Amino acid sequence: SSRSSSTESRPETLSEPGTPERVEASGAPPLRKPATATAVAAAWARKKACTKSNPQPLAGRTAADNAAMHAHLQLLALDTSTDTMSIAVARMQDGVPRVWAHTGAGGAQASATLIPAIMDLMGRAGLDFGDLDAIAFGCGPGAFTGLRTACSVAQGLAFGARVPPGRPALQVLPVDSLLALAEQARSEHVAGGQPLRVLAMLDARMDEIYAAAYAFDGQHWTQQRDCRLGRPESLELPSGWPKQGFLLA
Repeated sequence: SSRSSSTESRPETLSEPGTPERVEASGAPPLRKPATATAVAAAWARKKACTKSNPQPLAGRTAADNAAMHAHLQLLALDTSTDTMSIAVARMQDGVPRVWAHTGAGGAQASATLIPAIMDLMGRAGLDFGDLDAIAFGCGPGAFTGLRTACSVAQGLAFGARVPPGRPALQVLPVDSLLALAEQARSEHVAGGQPLRVLAMLDARMDEIYAAAYAFDGQHWTQQRDCRLGRPESLELPSGWPKQGFLLA
């Protein structure tokens, strides 16, 4: 089961100033995760421009507004593109941005445990789906079954949400899983809004990797090279990148 009666939620302050307070809600030991659902939400908020993978910002807000306001939005984020399932719910509580997070086994198990885990986190956060501003999900690259699970669950929950009259329909925000990985690496290893370059990689099985290059200008991410699939020894840096001075994620 994805729920645990033996483990209390506990607040934990994240390293980056101004980052929402995080409350862990997993009864199992933490699993190694390429990118958490919290990073999925943050990566979307910091994306510089709308692309085919992120066609629209939230209604009435520009991408720059989203980056400044991401800590104050009420979001559900989920990622099942790898062997680890990751879920996060973010909201303002008593004037403080908070995040409730859960990790568990991904793969085939995610289809059975994802929705119960989401319901558990939403209950802990005291939110209904109609209270959310958006649902973000990791859209790959990754395992086909996991991507299909995340996409269908995000769309189904958004479609069934009872949104209050006068508000736009709940939006579904696909986020590149490699971009989320880059954002997580940035938040863990770089202080504040320092610009940097990140080469993000994920195991694609069969002795191959997915890889994409990103640059952070202190506020927003831009993609420097599209995602590529290949063997590790064939990996090349984008044109113009120095051989040092970037982060591998």
